[in-house]
Amino acid sequence: MGDGLKTVTYQAKLGSVADKVARVAALAEAIAAQAIAAQAGADPAQARRTAELGKNDLQSRMVNEFPELQGIAGRHYALAAGEPKEVALAIDEAYQPRFAGDDIALSPLGKVLAIAERADTLAGGFAAGLKPTGNKDPFALRRNALGLSADAD
Repeated sequence: MGDGLKTVTYQAKLGSVADKVARVAALAEAIAAQAIAAQAGADPAQARRTAELGKNDLQSRMVNEFPELQGIAGRHYALAAGEPKEVALAIDEAYQPRFAGDDIALSPLGKVLAIAERADTLAGGFAAGLKPTGNKDPFALRRNALGLSADAD
């Protein structure tokens, strides 16, 4: 995991981005184990590794300047670092859908990471008292809930 993520606050009550990465990694590993039991084909160790790498691109100037490249840049960085193609693709897919009509994650590993990310965001958001209102949803809890229901199909 990128050491720089330890100093980036994710949310005051939920800790740093590194704390989120650790939670998502544990969730991804557990979800992948269930996916194997359901014959959906996601390796738990690979799911953990993917989650551990999934936010590293936040430390890059590229994503800092162009936030819409989050995940896309992560895929390229992971490939350049010699990570398996499945891991790199899942890092990118976890951010899908990016816009209305976009596909959800298609690979088993991408689905696992997307579900783990959204589940952590939702559980953490509500635990921290960040309930969406009619006109405010700063952590995109509604969008994450919709994405989670689509990923679970």
